[in-house]
Parts: sequence; structure tokens; C-alpha cells
Amino acid sequence: MRRRKRLLFNVADIGFCLTWEYPPLLGADHPYYQGFLFKRGIEQLRKDLRKFVEIDLYWAKGENKRPALKGAQKILSLPKFWNLYKNNTCYIMEMFHPLKERLLSFAEIDFDFKDVEYYLLRSEDGIQRVNGRVFREYWLLSQPIDPLIKSLLINILAREGGFLLHSAGVIINNCGLVFSGESGSGKSTLAQFFRLDKETIVLTDENLVITKKEGKFYINATPWPGGARISYASSAPLKNVFFIRHAKKNLLLPLKPDEAFKKILSQTALSVWERALLDSLMGFIRELSEKIKFFDLEFVNERSVVDFLKKKISS
Repeated sequence: MRRRKRLLFNVADIGFCLTWEYPPLLGADHPYYQGFLFKRGIEQLRKDLRKFVEIDLYWAKGENKRPALKGAQKILSLPKFWNLYKNNTCYIMEMFHPLKERLLSFAEIDFDFKDVEYYLLRSEDGIQRVNGRVFREYWLLSQPIDPLIKSLLINILAREGGFLLHSAGVIINNCGLVFSGESGSGKSTLAQFFRLDKETIVLTDENLVITKKEGKFYINATPWPGGARISYASSAPLKNVFFIRHAKKNLLLPLKPDEAFKKILSQTALSVWERALLDSLMGFIRELSEKIKFFDLEFVNERSVVDFLKKKISS
């Protein structure tokens, strides 16, 4: 009998313990994941983390199994990517191949987000093809991490206090700064500029988690970077949030709490699965908009914006 292996994936003190028996797992050495993975000391981390989720992975068993959807209600969907159902005992998440629209995997998730069974369905020939590469009898770590773990994280954060924000994040003098905006607004550009500054740590250029601990808001890195491919596992107390856009000169404009609330809501991952979780998420964002200083930031597409901001936040 094979011994079950395990790996802990930790984002913003939310732990996801993956366990599997067979086959071997590929992708744990990917640079995006390195700071978020733990292979030893899991029992101590289990005690320290805010939330701990057990995810049992089934590969060979998955080929003859299909989700039990009879009587289940569809409650959420991202067309061509995933569907979410709810029955009397659990949530069921179906995940599809976005091009072939073939069911790739599904997960059964208990209502407390503590236990998950994830089934990867093999193709008829038993071969997995990813980005033109062929794998036979291997797990790919990316399969359960996105969208399953990402979706679980969003919902657990809504319950525990926190959310996933479409934004870049940096740390200067142990102060967290957030730069949020639509695609093309300049998140990756700013991240690259700050990356050249020796006093700055760039956490991410695309997805950031905001949480609250001991009365303070924090920014936390995630393993889902953007075009600049930046993902550095760390966190820091949040000082300011900036909504960015390109301009002909550097300009900073303060925002009122109601304005900040509306803008941050537009960049928040809102794919929560229950109305109570959505209400909790709204309350958290409202509190954030009232206690943290928000700004509109217009910036020139050059490194001068780094010095401009460092002077403004230190004054």
C-alpha cells in the first residue's frame, strides 16, 4: 500500500493541506509557489493558521466517478471554466477545459470549508496535455490551486475577514501600499518601477489579499501574478490604497470613504457562494474604506513616480 503524501499551501494564513497517494506531483518547484508551500512542520502550522482546509486528491479513482448532481441547485457559474452546485450535504464544483469544454475535475466541499475531495478525471487515453506538453500519470499542482483553492480562499476570507483584490502591492519601511485599477491602468508598470528601488519590496503585480489582525489591516501576497510575473510571499500593515491611471503628470487626490468603497468594490473578487458571506465581505470593505486613507493616483509612465510617492507618504 502506498503511503499518502502531503503538501501545505498557505496564503494569508489560510492553509490548504493537499494529500494524495498516487501518482507523483509536478509543479511544486514553480517559482510562483515556492514561498507559499510547506513540506515539513505542518502540524505546528495547523495550530498557527487562521483556517486549515484538508483537500484529498484522487486521480486514478476519478476516471470512473462523476459528481452526484441529482437534486443539486446551480448557484454560481463562470461559463466554460467552472460551475458550482449545492445539495443537502455539500458544495460541488465542476472544472472544465476552457477550449474543449470537457469536464476535467470536480470537488466536493463541505459547508464549513474544512474538508474537500478533489477528483481529477483522466482523458480516455490516460494522458494529460498542458500547454503542448504531455504528462502520463502525474499530478500538476496548478490543477487544484486554480480555480479550486483560489475560489475556496475567496469564500474563507469573506467568512474570516478579508478579500482578494485586483491590485499590485509593495512594502516600504514596513508599510504596505496598494495600487488598484482596471487591466491596463499600470499595476505591472508601477510594480516594475518599484522593483528597481532598493528600499521597496514588491509583493505582487496583480492579486493581493487584504486581511485584518489585532485591529490592523494587512496586505498579503498571492501566487497569482500578472504580466510582470512578480510574486513574493510576505505581508505588511496596510497604510494607503491608490486607484491608478496613466497621466501627463504625477498627481495625488484624496478620496472620501464612500468614493473609496465604490472603487475598491469594483476591483474585488466577489465570487462568494452565499448571501451571508457577501454581507460579511461588504461590511469588511466598508470598514476598510472608513479607516484607511484612499487616493486617486495619476502618474507619468517613468520612475519619477516612485520618488513622488515616497515623498508623499513620508510627509
